[in-house]
Amino acid sequence: MVRFVVATIATSLLFWILGAIDEASLLLPGLPLSALMFVAPAIGVLVALGPAAAARQLRAGLTDGRRRLSRVVRSLAWAPLMPAAVLVTYPLQAWVGRSQPAFTVDWGTVLVLGLVFTVTAIVEEVGWTSFLTTRLLRRWRPAWVALVIGALWTLLHSVPYIQAGNPASWVFWQCVFSMVFRFVLVYAYSLAAGSLSVVVVLHATYNVAWGAYPWQGSHYDPMFVTATTAVVAVALASVYALRPAPPALTGPARPGA
Repeated sequence: MVRFVVATIATSLLFWILGAIDEASLLLPGLPLSALMFVAPAIGVLVALGPAAAARQLRAGLTDGRRRLSRVVRSLAWAPLMPAAVLVTYPLQAWVGRSQPAFTVDWGTVLVLGLVFTVTAIVEEVGWTSFLTTRLLRRWRPAWVALVIGALWTLLHSVPYIQAGNPASWVFWQCVFSMVFRFVLVYAYSLAAGSLSVVVVLHATYNVAWGAYPWQGSHYDPMFVTATTAVVAVALASVYALRPAPPALTGPARPGA
């Protein structure tokens, strides 16, 4: 795990430097070149396990086991959760007097964003979730796992938030959101008995909702989204605490174990 963390930080640093050198280039509106650091956790797994074992980890995570492909299909039931948490802030902002543009949905854009963000979520979460969360959940409770991983995840993402030219208040609240969102992901992973596909669905659909928010996310307000996502996190934590019996956290098999 130490090798994973060190390699992930080192790789992220390279993309931060790239973003600092070419500040004007954007991958998408609001995404600087440093956002390419989504590959850092996957590289961290490669360094920690080696190419062959890392490939097995990814394959196991993507399929949730060949005999459990139904879990991948069932994970789609989680798809509305984060878009609802993001999009409900549109009427909330209007209710408090914020000026809001007309809400229109370009389904072609949503489809493209869905494909792009599904790939990036898989690459990122094979490290944060399939590798690191699975191992830490064998030692700690989900709240501690979410706190530790969330803190590191937020720290690494804070640089692209800044390099995108966002104001300080936006960066602050987006960092708070990142912490809260990691609680959602860890508790969802625990409730789904170690299904990486559930985490990928939640991560990807959040990014799609952000990208599809009016005017390509320009009116997205992380303060409001943090509040609605906190409700989701508390709900999942409550379900986890009140469940009749702990679900078996299987996750992808650990190579060599």
